[in-house]
Amino acid sequence: MISAFNTALSQNLTNTTEIMIYGCELTTDRAGQALVSWLSFLTGTQVKALS
Repeated sequence: MISAFNTALSQNLTNTTEIMIYGCELTTDRAGQALVSWLSFLTGTQVKALS
């Protein structure tokens, strides 16, 4: 399932794609910051968490 998800992402995202997560305090702790970093690594895009 994760492999299929990664395949779908890689086919539809480009190196200029940005993922933005709005309305949360996701990056207020290490776990949230790690999640944002992991999503960026996994998708190969810039990921930003904005509140």
